[in-house]
Amino acid sequence: MPPFNPPFTITPLSNHTHTLILLHDRDATSQNFGLDILSASTTSGKLLQTLFQGTKFIFPTANQQCVTAIEGGPRMSQWFDVYSTIDPSKRDALQLKGLREGAGHVHEIVDAEASIIPLRDIFLGGFGQGSAMALYALLTYRPENQGDHLGGFVGMSGWLPLSKWLDELTSNAGGEGGEDRGDFNANDQISRCLRNQVALPQVNISPPRLDKIPILLAHGQADAQVPADLAEQATDALTAFGLNVTLKTYEALDHAWRNIHEIDDITGFLADHGMAG
Repeated sequence: MPPFNPPFTITPLSNHTHTLILLHDRDATSQNFGLDILSASTTSGKLLQTLFQGTKFIFPTANQQCVTAIEGGPRMSQWFDVYSTIDPSKRDALQLKGLREGAGHVHEIVDAEASIIPLRDIFLGGFGQGSAMALYALLTYRPENQGDHLGGFVGMSGWLPLSKWLDELTSNAGGEGGEDRGDFNANDQISRCLRNQVALPQVNISPPRLDKIPILLAHGQADAQVPADLAEQATDALTAFGLNVTLKTYEALDHAWRNIHEIDDITGFLADHGMAG
């Protein structure tokens, strides 16, 4: 795959204190997604940049790839090939290469930002397939400093890629709860399991503190492209390991994020977890 194009970046309005990295859906562009995000307002009429003036907004750009699920294999921007967003487990081997390369790209962006501001002031997320890619990157990221972690995650209308492997890991660990069981550490095992599935190299640095990262999953109940059941499954899979997940659903909302209540929930979540104004 060719190198990723530079992300669409919006610099802070004031002193840089936080970074929010958001990945676009497939068949979309980082610039259009970014401009849409920045033009969205809360019920009080405030824009994200107004609410979070010290935040740098980074919108990574997916490469053009062939889409196996469409006859003729047309090319479109996507983070990884997926045969079905209704049931992402179908032919999931198609996803591995893109997940590996996309996660590596997101990790590089996070590392670059962590050289400027503390890792805990960096937030990650996305919409649609971008949410799925960002969640996979979150779960496979290995911080350099022991006990360190990102500030939070916001996933809109996405899913958890390769979730069947975490279900199997839960069964092998002997149940639910997220605490250590002998030599079983949930934070380390989630990361190692998902890195193994896409052949990301295992690095000899401290296990991530995934259980310390607040995660918001937001999803429309009328989403016909990515059913809301997938958000519920992701929530169940991650909370089984003790991760801090909040699921918000919105009646009559389809595959979209521009819902005033969802925007309020997202901005409230970011503010509650340290993204200063």
